[in-house]
Parts: sequence; C-alpha cells; structure tokens
Amino acid sequence: SNTTCGRRKDITLGGYCERYCDEVEETAKRRQQALENTRHLHPLGSLMASIFDTTRGLDQAKKIEKLFEKRTCQRILKSVDRTNMIADALCIAWVTVVLL
Repeated sequence: SNTTCGRRKDITLGGYCERYCDEVEETAKRRQQALENTRHLHPLGSLMASIFDTTRGLDQAKKIEKLFEKRTCQRILKSVDRTNMIADALCIAWVTVVLL
C-alpha cells in the first residue's frame, strides 16, 4: 500500500498511524536496549562511546524522544538497523593501531 504515516498524531486511517508509530517506537526502544546492554558488557567501549556521544552532543536517554520530534515514523524505522559508519571506522583504525 502507498499509505504513509508521517507522525503518530496523524489521524488518518482509523488509528493505523498511531499503532504503526507505537510499533516503530517499540522497535527503536529494543535497539536502544541492545545498545545499552552491549555498552555494559564492554566497559572501555562504553567509556569511548560515552565520549563519542558527548562530542556529538547526543544524550542517549533522550535520543528516541528527539527522533520522534524531528522525523517521521517511516524514517525512524528505516534507520533502526543502521550503523554509525564513523564510529565503525574509528574502531577499525584503533584495532589496526593496537595490532601493529
């Protein structure tokens, strides 16, 4: 279907958009929980991630709320499985330096 839901408050389709956005939010929360669990398992990685977040002005606790203020539900869902290429490149560079 070509039906699009912009934001949760869109009242089209008899509540479909609200339910869709609720499911997108739940998926985003599960991703956030996986990220937090990973950070707890790796203390040094957690410290580095915290520094990285701080330099970007990112508050992980408010990230999902801010996403829903700025983006449509569809755009959030598309980015749920996205990785941060900059962070990945920095990690690869660090591992390369350590292994040399």
